[in-house]
Amino acid sequence: MKFGLDTTRSIMKALGNPQCEYPSVIVAGTNGKGSVASFIHQALTASGLNSGIFISPHLENIEERFRIKNNNISRDEFAGSFSRVLEAVDSLGLPLHPTFFELITCTAFQCFAERGADTAVLEVGMGGRLDSTNIVEPVLSIVTSIGLDHQQYLGNTLALIAGEKAGIFRRGIPALSSAQPGEVSAVLVKKAAEVGAVLEFVKDEDYLINGESNGYYRFFYHGEGFNLGIPGSRQVGNAALALRGLEILSGMGWPLNRMDVQKGISEMRRPGVLEIVRGDPDIILDGGHNPAAAETLREYLVKHVNSPRTLVFGMMKDKDIKPVTESLTTLFDHIFLVPIDSTRAYKVNELKSCIPEGTVTKGAAEALEKAMAIGDTVVVAGSFYLAGEIKRILTRGRSL
Repeated sequence: MKFGLDTTRSIMKALGNPQCEYPSVIVAGTNGKGSVASFIHQALTASGLNSGIFISPHLENIEERFRIKNNNISRDEFAGSFSRVLEAVDSLGLPLHPTFFELITCTAFQCFAERGADTAVLEVGMGGRLDSTNIVEPVLSIVTSIGLDHQQYLGNTLALIAGEKAGIFRRGIPALSSAQPGEVSAVLVKKAAEVGAVLEFVKDEDYLINGESNGYYRFFYHGEGFNLGIPGSRQVGNAALALRGLEILSGMGWPLNRMDVQKGISEMRRPGVLEIVRGDPDIILDGGHNPAAAETLREYLVKHVNSPRTLVFGMMKDKDIKPVTESLTTLFDHIFLVPIDSTRAYKVNELKSCIPEGTVTKGAAEALEKAMAIGDTVVVAGSFYLAGEIKRILTRGRSL
């Protein structure tokens, strides 16, 4: 791996810089960035725009990472755009082969141009300053909640991580952030001043929760009412941040109206983020893999999911497992430990040492079958890889 933007820039230059053919909104952060990007994209789509979104990770198929309006791109479209990216790579004779994320980021830029996108909403993969998405010159930069994650790459303090996220700021370009801890806010303000970005914070008092039903919240923002179609109280703050971003875009000339934006906010869904699969029993899929995400899941379960509950758990080794398990394990009557099919994942004996009360399984299919047999609400947590594996099993019906 070679950190930096040179490889992505070289590939896109060889392709004719298609990322310059449409304006882009870029969204960085530790938690909530995919949701904020999705809220913006869905509102643009509801307003009749040919919006594209690039988002990570995928659960079942790689095409999930690239959407135009309400649909993933087709397999043929992905193959075509990806092939053109590979041809560009072959023509360059690069000293190091591009990473997977560099290749699919370039594929997104190429595909959006081929599909005539009028706006691209880009979720940063990791960090911001050196992330492949950051070769664009955005019309709006957004930073969501910042916490500890990817410390081996971004730094082991919130201040260092915030500095990396702020790398998406541009001179004279509006920048938004959610409410942040004091040390994070200070870094974002400093970085914005250094580059000349126009930074604004969306604070908790900018919106008001006015009700919920089974974990789906209603809220007011600037005097207008909104209903969420994705569960969890933390999504209210994400939606408010997106709404401020949409106000800024509207002021720049994007044709947005109140009813379309309300519709878009209510229609946004995030696979693998508190995704509820109704059945007997219900299954909740959540790929959150850092302490803040675990706390969000815990908060939702305590408020909205009655005991008894069963946990199916697996995790990647580059994640901080201790605070995640401390947040979650006390909520469950049964826990099944899963070896995720990746060399980067914790082995079951390592999971067992962290969660002694957990039951070791051979894989996701066995864990899901045993969990469903108990009959409690099943929660799949710890990794998007695991959430995707379980979702594929459910899609094929292999667990029954």
